[in-house]
Amino acid sequence: MYYNKNFKMEIESNEFTKDYFNGYHRWKLRDWIPFEKLDLKTLLFNSERSLYYIEKYGYDKLDGDEWTILSKYTPEPNIIKKYLENLKLYKPQNKDEIWSQKHRLEVTQKYLSENEYAIYLLEKNQDLINWWGLSQNPNSLKLLENNISWIKWKELVYNPNPECLNLFKKYDKTSKKYLIELSKNKGAISLLEENQYKINWHISSYYLSVNPSAIHLLEKNLDKIDWHSLSENPSAIHLLEANQDKIDWPILSGNRSAIHLLEKNPDKIYWRNLSSNPSAMHLLEKNIEKIDNIGWRQLSRNPEIFEIDYNFLYGRMDIIRDELMEKAWHPSRFQKWCLPFDEME
Repeated sequence: MYYNKNFKMEIESNEFTKDYFNGYHRWKLRDWIPFEKLDLKTLLFNSERSLYYIEKYGYDKLDGDEWTILSKYTPEPNIIKKYLENLKLYKPQNKDEIWSQKHRLEVTQKYLSENEYAIYLLEKNQDLINWWGLSQNPNSLKLLENNISWIKWKELVYNPNPECLNLFKKYDKTSKKYLIELSKNKGAISLLEENQYKINWHISSYYLSVNPSAIHLLEKNLDKIDWHSLSENPSAIHLLEANQDKIDWPILSGNRSAIHLLEKNPDKIYWRNLSSNPSAMHLLEKNIEKIDNIGWRQLSRNPEIFEIDYNFLYGRMDIIRDELMEKAWHPSRFQKWCLPFDEME
């Protein structure tokens, strides 16, 4: 789902609604997952669901690299704006610190510009924009259309929004050098279909084979498939089932659509990669002893380590429960439900 500017603008002034929209308090870790086993730096890639735990841990404990990761994934980009403001206030003491400060500002602004939640902030604070990062942002269409000369076409190939990718066609940029990288972008399938004659399969087969939207192209070119990358493709299960001798099982262990194949072949599971598989929670819970340090790091990035916190949702409804019941069960409404029209007062 891409950015809805009107809805985002509407909620900015309402803290209760804003918290509901961002939703990070709706999530909690599954009961079998201990927070202390997780890797904080990797957990930051999961910021949409883990922000409550990050706040609880303390922003003041984050290092520069962790702030950089957070800037790309946080649903609260104003936190990053404050961080950048504080970073600019620091006065470097030597050349190394001058370089470090400049580098940290550039990298953080680049990742902030990639953040799909940050568009409303970037529209208001265009001095924060890094155009290399913004070109990858799926919600950046308006800004890109108004600043065509600033588009970084090499970065736009990674933008998942088909409307943004249509800029390649609009400005005649569908050259072979861009099609190679576009081959792995599931949002670029219409461009690839229109320019099949330009596809260099020798180079692009790896990228196309991992693209969930390119299955119909792969089915017509079975001899050109890269089976290692196809093992990662969640839309290619029917091809993998029919060619199990070609499966790369360590890669397949991370494929969210391949759980039934993995359950039938438990001896071929690569547990480190399975830890990143969103569909594998039941297998991981039953085999927690097989998760090593690297596996816990992989698991930290898995969005399914969180589940909806219903107790929080029920508690939050206490704020309006009494008022809602008074309105819903007011005698005037009750009469409309239960009494004939001629008996109503």
